[in-house]
Amino acid sequence: MIQTLANQLSRVRSVRGNAHDEQALALDIVESFLRHAAVIGISVYRHAGAKNRDLNHVIARQLAWPTMGSWKNFLTALCKSDPDSFPSGFHTNFLEPLSKPIKNPEVNKATFEGEAILANTRREDIDASVQNRANVTALKFLDFAVEYRNDLAHGAHSRAERHLNFASDLLAAAVALVRSLEKMWRAVPVFVAREEERMDGALVHRLEPLVSDINDASARQGEVEAGHLYAAVDGKHGTFAELYPVALWDGEEILFL
Repeated sequence: MIQTLANQLSRVRSVRGNAHDEQALALDIVESFLRHAAVIGISVYRHAGAKNRDLNHVIARQLAWPTMGSWKNFLTALCKSDPDSFPSGFHTNFLEPLSKPIKNPEVNKATFEGEAILANTRREDIDASVQNRANVTALKFLDFAVEYRNDLAHGAHSRAERHLNFASDLLAAAVALVRSLEKMWRAVPVFVAREEERMDGALVHRLEPLVSDINDASARQGEVEAGHLYAAVDGKHGTFAELYPVALWDGEEILFL
């Protein structure tokens, strides 16, 4: 898993039992996932030439001032785009998993129960029907999570108690979603560029992975800029797409536009 998302998951135990903190962390994890995935997708798409007019319009309209909903819209548009708009294998390995059903009961339960809360459906009706629902996709859960966050932001006073009672289920689903899609980050690993001086005084460039169990990669002088982030487009550390200016590395975490 990419290091910065793993750092979010490491906070889960510390918020257990506090509904407000569980709710906040769940939405932080979802937004972080959306940002990471969308930034990589946009950067790889730009690296491939950015030739899809519809996708270009989506990015141009919302990238200047992106919201949580914007990141979701970017990711949805990327997933729906022609695979030929990306380098070979990228759409299959990084984007397609988001459109496939996630066979996880926590994700399914939270999606349907959360949607019912938004619709003010009675709790007993949820329990009776949730068992018969098909497995949801990552994109469906992410769509719901953005709508849920918007409902909270606009003062859902009539549903406040149900929102808090739902917090632990939402957090469990957010964690389950991220863990179920760990292979994405290994398929297109992200690196931070380092510049080091050898004993002979020559400068060398090294790409340090932000994904566990991925080896360092090398780069020729002029190919990368120290401190910038790069995604391995082909997953083989041979071709890299720069994440700048959409994202930067500050030494400890990824800073997004």
